[in-house]
Amino acid sequence: MKVELILENPMAGGCGCSVSMSDRMALMKQVREQAQVWEKVKKGHGGHEFTRSVMANQGPEHIRAAIEAGSTLPLVFLDSELVHSGSYPTVEEFADLLRGGEQNT
Repeated sequence: MKVELILENPMAGGCGCSVSMSDRMALMKQVREQAQVWEKVKKGHGGHEFTRSVMANQGPEHIRAAIEAGSTLPLVFLDSELVHSGSYPTVEEFADLLRGGEQNT
């Protein structure tokens, strides 16, 4: 099964010059924590193809269609089917999504 996680670019707001140091540190902490969740999911669910990327203007049709339909980032797709949007899933939520996806194949 192909697992895709599409994220918002955390640096898309510009150079960050007007952002406080505490805000920058909080963003860095969030990015680190999300990366740790992703690594745990990958390690705990071998046998799947995992892709984690930042939203681009030109992406695959299923991603563009989800955005046009009003889905908000981050997005999680299993075999190009949107299964979660609007928040970064926890390890447990990812496990539930993957179990559900495996039952549907």
